[in-house]
Amino acid sequence: MLPSEIFQSCIDDAIQRSDELMRSVVRQVIDALEQQAEAAGTGRDRQQFSDMSHALRQNEGKLIQAFVERFHAVLDEELYEKKPVSPKELQFDVLSLVDESDLEEGVEVSRLTHMLESEAQWEVRDLGARLDSLRAGQHAAPQSNPLRPEVFSKSLHHALGMVDLDAEERLGLLRAF
Repeated sequence: MLPSEIFQSCIDDAIQRSDELMRSVVRQVIDALEQQAEAAGTGRDRQQFSDMSHALRQNEGKLIQAFVERFHAVLDEELYEKKPVSPKELQFDVLSLVDESDLEEGVEVSRLTHMLESEAQWEVRDLGARLDSLRAGQHAAPQSNPLRPEVFSKSLHHALGMVDLDAEERLGLLRAF
């Protein structure tokens, strides 16, 4: 089997397992939220954790499906359609307002990415090196690992945006992950 075929096999395996992985992660987050609700000191905190757990449980199937679809699409973009941003697409002379909730969600996505990178630093580095070697030894930057934590956190953010949650619930669930 050629290295490129092994590489593609690794990517296909990641896509195939993404449903099972996300289902496991969602279950762990639901359990953690329920434990936090039980241990909460105030009724307000207890209600907040309970509401997030309920919202996640209620939207579990749709969230997992949206995550898997986005994860697959992002991997396809990473592997096959990677297009650098052309200078004309960057508009530095145009100002736009940013919704505060969008900004907070962006910060939480970044926090989740950094947490995943920190928690799995060696695993991500090892995986990146292995995938790099399968790509015929091309020297790859950390951003070239298509299975890097950023892909997971951005796919999760997209999936949370696809389910019926308000901005506060989305932000709370991003923090819970």
